[in-house]
Amino acid sequence: MIKAKEIYQSLIRPKLSIRKRFVLSKEDTVILFNYLEFVQSSIIMAFTAVECLANDLLPDNFVYVEKRKGEEDKSYERKDIERWISTIDKLALVIPQALNI
Repeated sequence: MIKAKEIYQSLIRPKLSIRKRFVLSKEDTVILFNYLEFVQSSIIMAFTAVECLANDLLPDNFVYVEKRKGEEDKSYERKDIERWISTIDKLALVIPQALNI
């Protein structure tokens, strides 16, 4: 993320402050794509860290029961939760139930 900040400060911010349409040189285009790669990597790493934390917070013997409208309830053991339940559902539904919060 440090490299992304450096690129933003040296290339993007000065061009944005002009508030006019601008053209990037080939070198600037390469630098801009590097910036996008750095930002994407940072986002992926942050998301992965959050998901790992959610998985780590699950008690070993915990079973999550998903209530389904008009269908049978589905039970998930820890390994199934880690694999099949979305991160947002783990954070919003599973973890509070598992930790009684």
